[in-house]
Amino acid sequence: MPVDSRASLGFGANGPGAAPADTAGRRRRRTISIKLILTSATTLLIALTVAGVVFVTERNTRRTLQEEMETRLLLEARNLALLSTDALLSEF
Repeated sequence: MPVDSRASLGFGANGPGAAPADTAGRRRRRTISIKLILTSATTLLIALTVAGVVFVTERNTRRTLQEEMETRLLLEARNLALLSTDALLSEF
């Protein structure tokens, strides 16, 4: 009885693409392409970067607008106080 050298190397009886006889009943494990992994990782990284930039920009814009509104309100209050000092301090 000759020994099939391909079968002894783990190729199975029908060649390199065939399943070995002992694993014929098992389900094959699904493989994920390296292209799919790299594309998904790149897309996720870009999306997270964009979300981070948008978050920081929105926070800085909100803080700047709040500071400008406070400054404007203080200037209006000072101007109103300056204009009304004569009316409040004068004798009727």
